[in-house]
Formats: sequence, structure tokens, C-alpha cells
Amino acid sequence: MIEDFDASKGRGKYLAKSVPVDARTVLHRLALEPFYKTFVCCPECSTCYPDNGPGSYPEFCSSRHASTQQTCDQRLQKSRNSSSRTYNIPVRRFFYHDFTEWLGEMLCRPGMEDMMERSSSPSSDGVMGDIWDAPGLYEIPGPDGYPFIRKCADNKGRLLFSFNMDGFNPFQLKQAGRSASVMGLYMVCLNLPPEVRFKSENMFLAGIIPGPSEPSKEEINHFLKPLVDDLLKSYFDGIYYTRTWKYPKGRKTRSALALIVCDLPAARQALGFTGPQSANFCSYCKLQLKDINDLNVGDWEPRSCEEHRRLAFEWRDASLEARCAEITNKHRVRYSEFLRLPYLDPIRNLCIDSMHAFFLRILSRHCQDIWGMDVDIEDGEGLTTDPVSLEMRSSPDFQKAFIALRTGTLKTLQSFKAATLYHLATDQGIRVKGRKHRHLMTVLTKYVGLICAVWRLQNIDSIICSGAIRGGLIMTRISSIP
Repeated sequence: MIEDFDASKGRGKYLAKSVPVDARTVLHRLALEPFYKTFVCCPECSTCYPDNGPGSYPEFCSSRHASTQQTCDQRLQKSRNSSSRTYNIPVRRFFYHDFTEWLGEMLCRPGMEDMMERSSSPSSDGVMGDIWDAPGLYEIPGPDGYPFIRKCADNKGRLLFSFNMDGFNPFQLKQAGRSASVMGLYMVCLNLPPEVRFKSENMFLAGIIPGPSEPSKEEINHFLKPLVDDLLKSYFDGIYYTRTWKYPKGRKTRSALALIVCDLPAARQALGFTGPQSANFCSYCKLQLKDINDLNVGDWEPRSCEEHRRLAFEWRDASLEARCAEITNKHRVRYSEFLRLPYLDPIRNLCIDSMHAFFLRILSRHCQDIWGMDVDIEDGEGLTTDPVSLEMRSSPDFQKAFIALRTGTLKTLQSFKAATLYHLATDQGIRVKGRKHRHLMTVLTKYVGLICAVWRLQNIDSIICSGAIRGGLIMTRISSIP
């Protein structure tokens, strides 16, 4: 028994030593490490240099300014002291997740290829429940001139992806005084069914652009270039994998980018448009910002893919910054790396995501600003405002405020507390969102102005005699006060 105990004790020590103490060892042994490419990016102009070890990139940025042709000369390295030794490290790094490697890992997962092999067709009745019902998806040309999505040999895959980029605060607004923004680059395989398409394990994180601020204007192109290079190779040459889960003898796949799905600022930046506040604010037509209230659709001149591409490449090839500024100011177009994809239409393949367009903008404005649905409003079932209690209405402060509203001046009304003004506004049937004194005075001032307007339109003597001041005429008007 003593020998068995000693033997088991020895095995226990061996097992304890075999368990890695560093998570990086576990990731390496289980082949869980993503294959990525490292770039050193300039903190001034965002130019990226491949980082293949010490000495593989310059000490100073060699990018030239378009107008002056002077080099950037921003330092790309910084010194770090450790154990009485000084060594240089990059000032700023960008890690790009290799698309070819990620797709190979996806195809090696059990069941993924069965879900990714699509045999659908465009909707014939106009009712679309998924992106695969859209006719435009089947109009994307392949490298041979035929539609990209079509029936191929059993072991040849055709995959479509959507792209998204968005910024976020890495500190999650928890640290006071620290404001920063980094940007994530994501892709989603549209071949997957909708119920699994957007699961985190099925999404491709192409890279995270380092902070502390997002790249401005055309600087985003430096970070998009590696992804576009991989997409071009996959589209024209295809990628051959020697073994996948369903095809142990290997298969070849081609991939294409079908949609750019972002919020308004990111969508404009990704495809070479100027911002939504510029003169040519729309990415689908040439309507001017000064004519934004023009609802005659027939007068809106549509943009064209050919013109946008021509101007964008002219912008890229311009030797002087003045020419770039001329194209931008006149046509509101810049160059985008995505335009190197010959099949991508910057007009039709652009989509504003529903979260920003509807949930955070249109629906939010209608519910809160127009319909008055707000958690700060104390309003029972929402049909009317809660009535003021008899005790509050009979209090001296409320009575004085009521008299001041009817016969006094706004200066007199302003001397009352915010709580009294809130109950006074509620008693008049006015819907208010908060209890700040300034906001309540603004609402009551509009109320007094509305009463005066009604008095000017009607015979003031007849209104007083009939008691219509608290009647339906005024109350109907009051309900429109924001």
C-alpha cells in the first residue's frame, strides 16, 4: 500500500507539472491561436508597415503628403526599459486576422458546410424574408462573366459575405476622464441561415483598429487593404483547402463581398462618400442638402456606379492635394479600398443597418419626441396625465401659482419652486418630461403664449363668459405642446 501511495503521489506531481500555467501555452497546444498578420501603423497618418520582426519596418514613417510631397517622419518606435535593458517596440500596432485561415477553420467545423451550401433562388412574388430572396444578390458577376451565385461542382463553394465596421469605447465609460475609441472590422457569412449567421463564433473579426481615436476620412484605407487583398485573391483565384469536414479529399471555394452594412458615418467612410452632413448628403442620389425637404422623387438624380468609381480612382491618382479637394468639394467622393473589388457597386451594395436607422433613430424619435413615451413622465396608462390631488390643488403655493399663471407675469411665475410648477402644468393638462425648473418655465411660457393666441383669434369676452378657457378648444391646442 505504501508503494501504491508513493506511485500515485508521483503521478500526481507529473500531472500537476504537465498542466500549463500560462494561457498562451494552452492556446498553442490546442491550436486555438488565430493566424494573424501584424502591422506597425503610424500614429499620425495611419500608414501601415508589415511587422516581421526587428528591422522589418522603418524607424520613422516614410509616407508622403499629397500636396507638399514631404514625408510624414512620425516616429514608429518607442523605448522600453526592462531588467536594466533598453529595447524598442512599435508605437502602434494593427493585427489583421487572416481571412483564408479563418475560413479554413470554419469549413473544418462539423455541419458548417451543409448549412453554407445554398440552393435558393430570388423571390418571385416580391416577398423577401432573407437576403437570399433579393434578386440583386444573383446579379453579382463572377470572374468568368457569369453570375457568381450559380450551381457549381459538388466540391466547389461560392460564399457571400457582408462587412461592418463600428467604433466603441474600450473603457466602457466606467473610468472618469478617459475617453477613447477603437474600431472593429467584422464580416458575416451570408450563406449561413439567419438563426446562426450572427452568432459570435460564426463571425469573422478581421481586426481592431487601435485608438485612442478612429481613423479620419481616407485613413481607413490603410486598415482595409489587407482584407481587400484577401478578398481579391479568393474571388479571382479561389482558395483550395486540402481537407475539410465534408470533403476529406479537399475542395476549392470562392468568396465575394455582397453588402456593406454600417451606420451612416461608417458607411460613407467605407465606400468613399463624404459625411451625411455634407452638401451631397445622400449616397443614392445627388439631392442637395439645401433641398432636403423636396419630396418629389422624380426630381432626384440618381448616382451611378461608373461615375463614382471614375471620380474615386481619379482622386486616388491625383498628384496634388488641390485636385483631391476639388473632386471632394464638387462631387463629394473620395477613394476607398473596397472599390478595388470590381464587382462591388458602391450605390446598390450599401445598406444602413436597422439598429442605427430604425431603433436608435426613427423609432426612438417617434416614441419619445412625437408620442411622448418616456420613463421620466408620470402618466398612468398614458391616455392622460395623472390628475393633481385635491390636497395639492388646495395648498397655498399651488393657489398662488395658479393665480400667477392666469393674471400675473412670467417673472412672478418663475419665483415658484419646480415641484409647484410641475403640478401646475399637470393640472392644465400639459405633458412634461422632467421636473427641471428651466424646462417647466419653457413649457408654461409656450402655454401662456398659446392662450394669448387663442384670445386674439376669438372674442375674449365670449370666451370668458362661456368658461372656454378650461374647455376643449384650449386643451386640444395644449396637447400639441412638446
